[in-house]
Amino acid sequence: TDAAGISQQIGAANPLERVALALTQQAAGLRPIAFHAVSLFVHLCATSALFLLAKRLTQRVDLALVAAAIFGLHPVHAESVARISALHTPLAALCIFLALYVHAGNGRESFDWKQHGLSAALFVSGLLADETALAFLPMALVIDLLAKRPGTRRIRFTTRLSMISLSRPR
Repeated sequence: TDAAGISQQIGAANPLERVALALTQQAAGLRPIAFHAVSLFVHLCATSALFLLAKRLTQRVDLALVAAAIFGLHPVHAESVARISALHTPLAALCIFLALYVHAGNGRESFDWKQHGLSAALFVSGLLADETALAFLPMALVIDLLAKRPGTRRIRFTTRLSMISLSRPR
């Protein structure tokens, strides 16, 4: 059997996970240690992305470190790091934290459609990893509502509605 075939039942709706498993298999064969290393690496990347997001939102390194430490070390994440078939969870977290990081930085000086497109692409990537990526929408809305950036709130809210329509199953 191949690594991508592992997720025929569990990862059928998670194509990004299947791609990651297939790439891991191509690089390292079917050695379990490689799959665990990839899971750990993606989790560490997600933790780092959360640190960057928290630092951008709070402008405080100490609070960002606490947030990243809680996320990175919390026992609830043990299963998604330890189980090869649960790679979709840290992949979605990585994509969403990066999407929120880009989103939170957009509009500081002026609204940038390239950054908005990157944020949307990361959101869609998160959806391809796991449906929990839908959490991006309310989080991005809260960031928008708390941001005091004149002239961008209506544009951001309107484009957020377009992302919601993209995420609806057809």
